[in-house]
Amino acid sequence: MSTDWPYTQEQRDFQETLARVLAEPPEPESEPRFPRARWAAIAEAGALALTAPDLGAGALDVVAAGDALGRGGCPGPWWQTLLVLDALPVDDAEAVMAGELVPTAGTADAMPWGASADRLFELGRHDEAGWRVRPVTLGEVREQWVSLGHEPVVAADLVPAGPEALVGTGTALLARLGLAAYLAGAGQRVLSDVVVYAGQRTQFRRRIGDFTAVAHPLAEVDAQVRAAALLARRAAYTLDGADGPRAAGFDVHVALRAAARASRQAVYQAHQTYGAIGFALEGPLSWLGQRVAQAATEAERLAREVGLVPAA
Repeated sequence: MSTDWPYTQEQRDFQETLARVLAEPPEPESEPRFPRARWAAIAEAGALALTAPDLGAGALDVVAAGDALGRGGCPGPWWQTLLVLDALPVDDAEAVMAGELVPTAGTADAMPWGASADRLFELGRHDEAGWRVRPVTLGEVREQWVSLGHEPVVAADLVPAGPEALVGTGTALLARLGLAAYLAGAGQRVLSDVVVYAGQRTQFRRRIGDFTAVAHPLAEVDAQVRAAALLARRAAYTLDGADGPRAAGFDVHVALRAAARASRQAVYQAHQTYGAIGFALEGPLSWLGQRVAQAATEAERLAREVGLVPAA
C-alpha cells in the first residue's frame, strides 16, 4: 500500500465538483445569513449525505470532502450535519441530504446557526459507545452574537423535542475526521494563497519569497499542514479497514489535534508574511483565517474531551 494514502479518481472528481461550488467565497458581511443556495449546491454534490447508512460512502470520501470544503472555506455546520444525520427521522434525513433542511448541533451556551437551522441537537456525552445527542428547540434566548468565524451563535435554554439518540462510534469518528480534513484543507488554502503573494510582493527590488526569513517559516508550516492532511487520510484508511472504529479511534484523535495545530500555524505565518493587510477586514485572511481559528478551537475541545486510546 502506498504510504501517502491516496484518493481515488472518483474522490478527486468529487473534490473538483466541490471546488467549483465554492470557487467564489461570499463577502464576510453576508456570511451570518445562512447561505442556503450554496448549501443546496454542496448537498447536490453529495457532501451532506456521506454518513447516510445506505449510501456506502467511506471515511476517505469524508476526508476528500472535508479537504475540498476547507480549501473553499465552506460556511455552515458541515461536520455537525455528518454527526446527526442518522439521528433524524427518515423524511428529515432525506431533506437534509437534499439541502432543503439544515441541522446543527451544539450546547445551551453556544448553538452555531441556532437561529437559522431547521433542526437543533444538543451534544451530550460521548464515549466508546458513541455520541449522545438530543433533538431540542430554542427556549428563552439569553444572547446572540456573530462568532470569530462569521457564524451567528445563540445561547439559549434548550427544550427537549424528542428522546436522546446514540450516534454510533463509527459515525462520531467520521464527523471528527471530517473536521480534521476541513482544517487541513483550509491550512493548505491559506498557504497556497500566501505563497502566490510572496512571489509577487517585492522589497528592496527582490521578491519577499526569496528572503529566507519568509521562505523558511512558510516551508516549515507547509510540511506541518501536509503532514496533518496525511494523518487524516491515514486515519480514513484505518477507519475503512477491517477493524473499523475499534482500530481508528486513536488515529482520528491524532489527526484532529495535528490539523488544529497546523492550520493555526498556517494562519499565523501567513499573517506574518502579509503584514498589516492580513488583519484588515477586506484583507486576504479575514474570512478564512477567522474560520480556521474557530474550527481549530472546536477541534481542540473535541480532542481534549474524547480520551480515545489505541486498540489493544
